[in-house]
Amino acid sequence: SYDHQATIAGFQHHPEAAFQHPTASGSQQHNPAVFQQQITYGSQQHILAAAQPSTSAAAVSINQTQHHPPHQFESAPLLHQQQYPYQHQYQQQPRLKQLTSQEFEFIHKLGYFQSQLDSPRAEDLAAIECRSRIEISTEGRFSSIFLETTNLSALLVLEYAKRLPRFSSLNQNDQVSVLKGGSSKCVLLRTARCYDPLSNCVLFSPSLVYALVPDHFHPTYVNPIITFFQKVHSYCLDNVEAALMTAIILFDQKARIVHINQVNDVQMTYLNLLNTYAKSKTFNYSERIKQILDILNDIRGLSGLYEEMVQSVGQSRGQFPKLLTELWKKA
Repeated sequence: SYDHQATIAGFQHHPEAAFQHPTASGSQQHNPAVFQQQITYGSQQHILAAAQPSTSAAAVSINQTQHHPPHQFESAPLLHQQQYPYQHQYQQQPRLKQLTSQEFEFIHKLGYFQSQLDSPRAEDLAAIECRSRIEISTEGRFSSIFLETTNLSALLVLEYAKRLPRFSSLNQNDQVSVLKGGSSKCVLLRTARCYDPLSNCVLFSPSLVYALVPDHFHPTYVNPIITFFQKVHSYCLDNVEAALMTAIILFDQKARIVHINQVNDVQMTYLNLLNTYAKSKTFNYSERIKQILDILNDIRGLSGLYEEMVQSVGQSRGQFPKLLTELWKKA
């Protein structure tokens, strides 16, 4: 399970200081509501009564109308609700949760950072493609593309993490521990969003593609990874959900953390924001949160296997990217 955050019932009411605007101190604070087992709506439903003339008034002859001033018809009594057969058409529809200006700005910023994470620089892609063309064999070209795109993904994750609100509030030791502990999980999630189930390939860019086949990976590694990639694809994550998940993954660290309560508090900020965003997106937000937590739990279980898969390709090639070595080496 995803600790106390893994279940909907496990989300606890976070103190008011849990959500603060990343750029303005002393600004208005927000505490998203806890998850509910059933959806309730804050606004009451009202029946919009429609004034209609009574049956007897409609049957009045032309001569009779001459003896009744117009205001007598204008003040005719409304039909009782039980007599009005289409009253359900006039009920006020429930509304999705409205984001506050602080929440909207925070989410907009995360979405922008995620778009940068998903869009490597053209020159970096060109450099990887150029080096892969030097390889003579198909196996050599595959391993070159696989290792270098994985390495570039890790670099993009580092850049993303350093921009996250409240990351800089951690001390240097905890920042390093967060990056080392969460980088492979974030790279796994980013790679899953590049997966094409029709071709069973990872499309890092139009020219940087590799297939998830036994010719390149041992089935022990690749089969669980493919199943996970297919699940991520079926859930159709949007950029904001991916951004929040990446932040939650990064701050989901316990090992070698000095100020564990501070790291947990930062993670809870993003968990609460994920809850709020889901409520603003769909009425069935509890089911959406279950899907996202399902992905997070899978990432926890697969990250070690994914690291081994990458390292096995590096060993067969006889080299391994320096950044991945630094991030994924065991203490």
